[in-house]
Amino acid sequence: MKFILANLYVRSFIVFLITISIIGGCKNSPPEQTSNPGGEVVVAGAGEFPESLAGVWKADKFRWAFKFEKDGRISKFRHTIGMYINVAEGGLMEEGEDDNYALYVVGPYVVKYDPEKRQLDVKITLDYFKMVLPMGTLEGKVDDYFSGIISDDNKTWQVDWRSYGWIEGADPPDPNVIDANPEKLVFTKIDLDKLQSEAEKSKSD
Repeated sequence: MKFILANLYVRSFIVFLITISIIGGCKNSPPEQTSNPGGEVVVAGAGEFPESLAGVWKADKFRWAFKFEKDGRISKFRHTIGMYINVAEGGLMEEGEDDNYALYVVGPYVVKYDPEKRQLDVKITLDYFKMVLPMGTLEGKVDDYFSGIISDDNKTWQVDWRSYGWIEGADPPDPNVIDANPEKLVFTKIDLDKLQSEAEKSKSD
């Protein structure tokens, strides 16, 4: 019960954080304790990561997004916190009004791809996060797992998302409950060339 309440508390903080970010304006700068966690890319059969999967993938909900490089590395991702994080910078700090702030420190990520099954699995780790807001302070760490199949046309990724959050002062997550209840997400590959073309056309009009 404590874990369920903690998860609800986290989501409330995230919604509130996004709200103050929009209203008060946030400063994007690396946290003081920066790191360069890097990551691991594993392709079954000792193959190479498909170049066709490189690019930006955005989820249909919860604001998740990933930018995969041609070799499968993740150079950027957007967490449920709502801000893009450059992996090489090791984290992000957001500052709002009245001494409100949030700090996120990135841990190592893992990308696994099975060409035969067309299955893409990703693990994202926040080694540490801290949110200081009027309603209180929340800190902890979270591991997020994404597992699913890439469509034949390489445009969508049907995902089971499982999130394991360790919140300071709350019971640890119950893996059995989380494993049995994944959140269904659909990631879509963004055509950046098309978006740029449409933006240029809009300006000329």
